[in-house]
This record gives sequence, C-alpha cells and structure tokens, in this order.
Amino acid sequence: MILHHKFRSHRPSPETEILILGTFVHDYSDGPEFFYCKTRSFLWHLLPICYGLPDMKESPLQEKFQFMKDRKIDFMDVISSIEVDEGDETNAEDSFIDASASEWTDLESVVNSLPNLKAVYFT
Repeated sequence: MILHHKFRSHRPSPETEILILGTFVHDYSDGPEFFYCKTRSFLWHLLPICYGLPDMKESPLQEKFQFMKDRKIDFMDVISSIEVDEGDETNAEDSFIDASASEWTDLESVVNSLPNLKAVYFT
C-alpha cells in the first residue's frame, strides 16, 4: 500500500530564507497539525530558543506559522510517499522508511522557487 505524506502539498513561502528538511512522517496517531508537531518531537521546543524566545511546543499552530513568517523559516520533507506492506503502517525506523520510499520530493524545483534562500538544514 502507498502511504502519502500528510503535508505533501505544502510549499514553502517564496520569502523563505531557511529551509528545514526532514524525511517522512506517516504515523499520525497523535495528530500532528504540521511539520514536527508530533508529541515526541522537540523541534518546536528548541527552534524558538535559538532565537531567545520561549518554548512553542504547545503553542497553537497559528503562532508557529507567525514565528515561521517572522523568521522566514519553512519546512519540507524529502520523501513524498512510501510503499509498505499491511501491518507496517506505523514503522518509523529510518532504515525502513528509506527502503520504502516510492516518491521523492522534487527538491531542485523547491529550492529554485525560493529566491531568498540562504540555508538548508537537514534533521
């Protein structure tokens, strides 16, 4: 079965200066609303601290979007879909995801669409 990335239609803002790339999230059992919003992810705790701001892990999505806009940060994942056997839908091991990738994000077109891009970081 093919599992598509929940946020595969997200495109970074043209104003983006910092692009943070991940791999693939497909287990939505704890209901992430956006990139790195899963319960066990600490990006929204750590990233604001880098800017001298308080933890945003529990902040509403709109506050996270405002933070991104103000700092010209956006997110993408490098894998758009994976193909897995029934029963493997929640396997989140990196080696499993890498071996199961069936569609990759066209990162070249993403990067070329960001005229102000200064840095790309990988998680």
